[in-house]
Amino acid sequence: MGVASKSQPWGEVQNIASLAAEGLGVKPTHAFRFGAALACYLSDGFGPKELHAILSAPDEIDHLCALVGDLVEGSSTGQVVHEIPSNSIQHPELLWSFLKSLPCLADVDCASPSKAWRVRLDLSAPSQMRRPAMIDLPADLHKKLQVLADRALEMRDGSSGLRGISAMEIDGQANGSSG
Repeated sequence: MGVASKSQPWGEVQNIASLAAEGLGVKPTHAFRFGAALACYLSDGFGPKELHAILSAPDEIDHLCALVGDLVEGSSTGQVVHEIPSNSIQHPELLWSFLKSLPCLADVDCASPSKAWRVRLDLSAPSQMRRPAMIDLPADLHKKLQVLADRALEMRDGSSGLRGISAMEIDGQANGSSG
């Protein structure tokens, strides 16, 4: 029997995935991109197994985000084809989801004779991806995302609390030394 899932709005899936990535220590801009990629990944019907693996590998999330960012930056002249060695990608379906989540046209061919991914980006053409309103989010994946998202929120609250304490300490020292 399959894992129970609950249909969630696209934005909620993207948000919890973004927070979860932050909870792993992924850079905030990369965490946001990961949220969009995870939503694309699930909307394409891929299973959660690869997602559970990557949620234990924040460096891989940063790697994929940086790679996609480099591809976009290298395509600033419009339409460009990039080749990526297939052995440099541990999670190919997730790479596709990262590319698909871009606002521009992205096309991937992984059957090239050189055993490389051929990625074509056209920054002058809009993405052809259609976002479904709802995404099936497996219960076990939702639970893992929620735990990581809660960690991110605790880190945010904790860091802002520490800044507040530091400010009070500095304020107290200033008041104590002046009078």
